Amino acid sequence: MALDGFGTRLRIARNEKGFTQKQLANKLGITEQAISKYERGNCFPDIEILNNIPQILNCSFDYLFQFEKEKPISFDQNNYGNQMKRWISPDIISLSFGKGLVDLFLQEKEKDFPHVISIRKQIALQWGIMIPLIRIMDNLNLSEMEYEIKIHGIGVGGIKNISISDPEKTLEEIFHNLKEKLLEHIDLIVNNQIIFDMIEIIREEYPAVVDQIVPEKISYSLLRDVIIELLRVQKCTAYPKILIIQILERYENSGKSYEELAEIVRKDLGEKYLLENWAK
Repeated sequence: MALDGFGTRLRIARNEKGFTQKQLANKLGITEQAISKYERGNCFPDIEILNNIPQILNCSFDYLFQFEKEKPISFDQNNYGNQMKRWISPDIISLSFGKGLVDLFLQEKEKDFPHVISIRKQIALQWGIMIPLIRIMDNLNLSEMEYEIKIHGIGVGGIKNISISDPEKTLEEIFHNLKEKLLEHIDLIVNNQIIFDMIEIIREEYPAVVDQIVPEKISYSLLRDVIIELLRVQKCTAYPKILIIQILERYENSGKSYEELAEIVRKDLGEKYLLENWAK
């Protein structure tokens, strides 16, 4: 079995079906935490559970185990309601391109999107946050040599006349630009669900740090605001979330704003956690 990438494909199939992790877990008769572990690649379902996934998510074993390049999407009557959910829930992050760049991105796809994987990994290690899947698509409304970056369907950047004399360098430039725009608009990307997912990962490994603190003492909204402020204004990584939570707990009844709390966190963490000094 080609297990590498199983979790990513499971998550894509689940999202396309319109299921939350909890909804899929209920249909499979397992816990939401188990689905989370599958999608993060921490473990894999046993054969009995695995046998039920393709039917529930309308995908094939070949897709889940990467023998198929693409997952066929069904538009039958039974699946219409779930497709409607997908249509009215636009991608948070998208990168679209004109027809002159199709071959460039086909090469990226054939290699299983190494630049996409790299940028998401960089962001996780350098900024300390998870970002949603990046939707990549062609767009005939763009000029041939143009690409556009959108967040929640609104254009935030791109280049109209890009050169592809060196394909690898061109892709690196495109994704570097994308990364810059993501940081610039990080407040539009990081939502409470992302914060929740990150905290649940920490909770599994360090329950004593999180239990009875998040969200009981520190709300997901406050943690989100502090993390965004750390990244955008304080230019500080949010990677040491355990330390951040412990610092915030000390000030839970202080009445300080999230801006003030972010500044306190940055000072407590020290210079080594500034983005310019932080490398992972």
